[in-house]
Amino acid sequence: MSKTAKNNRIRIARTRRLGVWVAALAAGLPVAIQASELKVDPYGSLRTQVEAVSADNAQPGEDDSYLALRDAYSRFGVNASYDLANGTVLGAKIEVPFNTQNFNAEDPTYFDDQSIRVGKITASGDWGSAWIGKGWLPYYNNVAYPVDMFSSFYSGWATYARFREYAAVYTTPSFSGLKLTASAIELDSGGEQGAHYVAAYSRDGFTIAYGYEDMEDDLTDTHGIALTFTDGPLYVALKAEEAKPAAGDDQRIANLYASYDYADYTFKGMIAEGDDDHWAPGFSAHFGVDYKYSDSIKLFAEYFTEEKSYAILTEDPESYNTLAPYASDSDGQAFLIGARYDF
Repeated sequence: MSKTAKNNRIRIARTRRLGVWVAALAAGLPVAIQASELKVDPYGSLRTQVEAVSADNAQPGEDDSYLALRDAYSRFGVNASYDLANGTVLGAKIEVPFNTQNFNAEDPTYFDDQSIRVGKITASGDWGSAWIGKGWLPYYNNVAYPVDMFSSFYSGWATYARFREYAAVYTTPSFSGLKLTASAIELDSGGEQGAHYVAAYSRDGFTIAYGYEDMEDDLTDTHGIALTFTDGPLYVALKAEEAKPAAGDDQRIANLYASYDYADYTFKGMIAEGDDDHWAPGFSAHFGVDYKYSDSIKLFAEYFTEEKSYAILTEDPESYNTLAPYASDSDGQAFLIGARYDF
């Protein structure tokens, strides 16, 4: 059996498994409920941008520049929740991607299982919180998300964190600002397993979080730390990560992000530096401004540049393929304007 066929079978099996979990939740909740009622909230977010892109030394058959439409992670989903008499809230979430560039239900990066972005069962209460299924991983949420704050397609690329995978996660309640999280994870791409461990402490607008991704012996382990500070309209975040492969040298990446809210505008900026011979190598910078037109509509304009090719892709929406050869000196640039409609 080919690797592609094997991965497809794994993804089909997991999608079916998610359906079984959700069906079991729907069947079991009415028996367990002693108070309140089911709350179901459908939602959606259409996000798209027009970008002017250029890069030195484009791959054979590709122009060095183009003007095109690109999706910025549109999605549709449903949240459901029940309040139990003992104070515990049970819930479920299903979310699917939608690529506005070609009107298909798929993630525009092609890193992800295309069938579903999020599909999980949740529970929370005074005892903490837990979820099982597919969702955003603890390491990403605490280490990478603090600098993943832009509105465009190029947000969040300069990190070693895995984003959404299958997992079973538990987070403790807050102990004077300290929360601990442990998670078992299984990768979309081939079934490899590992664990996430996170400690996060928050007080007076300041948060420090440390995360560790401990994978199987032949895979890369990763750990990182994020520091954030919020003071009214000002937000600042610093993130540093180290990847520790089973063989070869350790690799590091660091980001500095800041934003400032003024009236209906948010001004944003970030710089990042990653080691060569690993993901997101070299220097990159990202600047932008958001304008909140209404509660449902946001407009944004951004500029992204990368020293080495890793995030700027070809115009083709059918696959992940960098415009210049991956990790080559590209001097890639993207100017874009976009809009986001939430409902």
